[in-house]
Amino acid sequence: MVKRLAAIGAFALSSLISLSAHAYHTEEDRQSDFSAYTLKQNQFRLGLFQQEYGILDSWMVGTYTVPWLLMPITQSPSFDLYSKWKFIDIGGWAAAVRATVFYFNVTDFQAGSIESGDFRATVVPLSLMLSHVFDEEWTASFETVWVQTSISGAVDSSSDASAFGAGAQSNFQLAATGEYRINKVVAVNLIGRFVPFVTDARISSNVSVDEATEVAITADVSAEDLRNAWQIQSGLTLSWKTFNLQFGAGYGNLFIPGVRLVGAIKTVMPDFDFYFRF
Repeated sequence: MVKRLAAIGAFALSSLISLSAHAYHTEEDRQSDFSAYTLKQNQFRLGLFQQEYGILDSWMVGTYTVPWLLMPITQSPSFDLYSKWKFIDIGGWAAAVRATVFYFNVTDFQAGSIESGDFRATVVPLSLMLSHVFDEEWTASFETVWVQTSISGAVDSSSDASAFGAGAQSNFQLAATGEYRINKVVAVNLIGRFVPFVTDARISSNVSVDEATEVAITADVSAEDLRNAWQIQSGLTLSWKTFNLQFGAGYGNLFIPGVRLVGAIKTVMPDFDFYFRF
């Protein structure tokens, strides 16, 4: 009986996937990572780094997997959620807004000079995206992003507090993407990112002087090295009936995917992901 039910369930799932699979690069199914377009209603994306669901043809929600995987390591809550709404889709033009919330709560953190520290971080990237489909091959997209970051914590010295504040700056980013479809399976992506504005990191931390005394530290850490940060990236997205493979590489400042924080170091950055879309 159990084997029969399992077989029926497997057949139903395979039938559902075969009937609703739309992963090829088509007029209706477009990449949602680099454009204003969204998943279609009741469409899923299940992948290595992202999970998404289309509530409506113009509205989808999703989450990144890495923060959730951190919880068993940090023994503290870490999670994220994002929502994307396509409010214009007319005559080859599309526009969308996207909001993401990341929350990290880390206790007994140890790294470098920090022997024991607790901190909480909230990162909120807000995006406005505009895309235009020129023809069957070419699609161009433009994105503006504001990243609001808040970090608070308790550490043992002012130098430790500086370490916690190093990533606390907020920033404004611009991004432009070009997509060229060779066929329904292969799409070439070219992405440019630029950061014209970064705020100095504001650090607020409580430091223990002795068992009976705590003092509050507030300081600013300059973000001069991050102003005018940039990155150029190229890659391919291969799309079959349900399976998608995305890979490429870029050079420039470090842009952390998802949270959209920027690092001063310039290096080669790989891009890799795979997911099922059905």
